[in-house]
Amino acid sequence: MRYDYDNLLERRGAPFAMLALGMAAAENQSEFATEIISRRFGANSRVALVAKGAEELGQLTEYDRIQLVSKGAVTAATGLAGNWSAALSAYFEAMGEFFDVQRYFEIPASMETVRRVSFHARLIGAASGATAAFVKSGAPAPISSGVLTSDSLRPLKVASTVFVSNEALEFGDPIALSAFISDLASANANAINVAFIDASNAGVAEQTPASVTNGVSAVTATTDPRADIKGVLATHPNAHKSYVVGHPSLLAGMASAEFPNVGARGGEVGGVPALASAAVPDTDLVFIDGSGIALARGGVEISTAREASLIPSDAPSGAATQVSLWQAGATAVMTTQFVNWTKVRSNAVSVISGAAYGD
Repeated sequence: MRYDYDNLLERRGAPFAMLALGMAAAENQSEFATEIISRRFGANSRVALVAKGAEELGQLTEYDRIQLVSKGAVTAATGLAGNWSAALSAYFEAMGEFFDVQRYFEIPASMETVRRVSFHARLIGAASGATAAFVKSGAPAPISSGVLTSDSLRPLKVASTVFVSNEALEFGDPIALSAFISDLASANANAINVAFIDASNAGVAEQTPASVTNGVSAVTATTDPRADIKGVLATHPNAHKSYVVGHPSLLAGMASAEFPNVGARGGEVGGVPALASAAVPDTDLVFIDGSGIALARGGVEISTAREASLIPSDAPSGAATQVSLWQAGATAVMTTQFVNWTKVRSNAVSVISGAAYGD
């Protein structure tokens, strides 16, 4: 049987997922992963170029990075074949495509109005956005009033582990590999969604950012969703930059002649883009002004294990039953991302709770 690898590799996120599987097959040795991938897909294939970029990135020391910046006669970096940075460009492009796949599952990444910032960059927060006014010639310019705060986002780590059979590491059935891509993208996204939207998450110093809904006083729903939503939007800042996030079952229950463009997969509610997520309680609607949320994120790190004994638990203890990957004929692929967020405006989030629309 000849598997249709060409179509599989055309799927967004596939090259990065193939790199993860290649790293697993090569037991975390990037140079061997490049060789394995090149033999399977061809030395000139895109996924082989991505693997080469990961290998070069891993071998690049801090001294090398300084030299690349300080040398005056270095050819300009491009993504074109033959250029010294072509493999690195392919690697970062593949990582970006993987984030695009993850974006389908993730709440903050789906909000285009969120403020994208860098880690450690100084942020200025306020209770409301900046204002402007016309100024008479010779008169002093008005300054927005309000209490300002200063903050910065440190990189916090979220990690997830996906298990794959050793047979799949031989790059077998593309259908199974397609499922692996979805699992890899959704695992971290699910953890991020829960931390981002769970009102009980007050944050843990140096570990988990507080949710954007933590500390928000919710408005109790009535039996009239139109009136409830209209009431929230009347006081919610920047409704034109906002999103509403709800459980798929609640959004499906709202589908009606009044809200014809919303359903279990999202859509829009009263002109506000709607995002569906199982991380939201099935009786809540969360309105988020994206411009009032600062989001910082870094790249993705891949590590694998084939002979470890793991404890499959969210709260492992020494007495828990361990699973031998060697005995199970499986490989663990761990992806680690760095992400953090904060509200730069205290009133950027509103919540309707206790909704039973459509029941």
